[in-house]
Amino acid sequence: MATGRDNGDEYHEQLKCGICLDIVKTPKSLQCTHTFCFTCLDGWIKANRRNRNRKYPCPTCKDPHDIPQNGANAYKTNVMVQGIVDIVDRKRKLNEGDTIECDICIQDNLHSPALARCMECAENMCQACKRAHGLSRGTKSHELYKLTGNADEDSKTALAHLSSRNINCSEHPDQPLLFFCKEDKIPVCRDCCITEHSKHESVKIETISEPEKERIAALVELIKEKK
Repeated sequence: MATGRDNGDEYHEQLKCGICLDIVKTPKSLQCTHTFCFTCLDGWIKANRRNRNRKYPCPTCKDPHDIPQNGANAYKTNVMVQGIVDIVDRKRKLNEGDTIECDICIQDNLHSPALARCMECAENMCQACKRAHGLSRGTKSHELYKLTGNADEDSKTALAHLSSRNINCSEHPDQPLLFFCKEDKIPVCRDCCITEHSKHESVKIETISEPEKERIAALVELIKEKK
């Protein structure tokens, strides 16, 4: 039977950039499913463009990819990976006694304690920004959850919200991620199941949500120890 640490080690690889080998920052995933920091991938693409290449190899598996005109900006941020990284970072800060600050206020050099987090925008918000967010036509339908300041409680809440979100596929934007590829250990959509992952075993995502939450929780603990 696998231990929590075994599961953590397994999923730790999902959060590691294949270039700098550190926990990913602004994770960008290629069609081959490998994930890299935005800055690392952008530098890799630019280096291949300088060599007048039309394609660049994935740094991990060497699969060829067309060089996009706008570099790593061409790839959507992997919201699932980013969500887990954010949970780890917030838990580390809370355990170290730091205050989680409003991501919007800090852009104006204001330091306001965050009381809620928007799942859609991936931003922590103070009371004033939360109210403005709820009144805006473009964001009032976004899902928010309360931040209590308790590291364990907030991590569990974030994991529950993350696993229950209906997120659309970055490769097939009109398709929600309703399945889970057991070989690559990533959420996939219906179109992924019949194309890139057609030879892999996939199951409905709700059938693995509880075990997956336990594994992600183990991962959070593992990475917290390594910080």
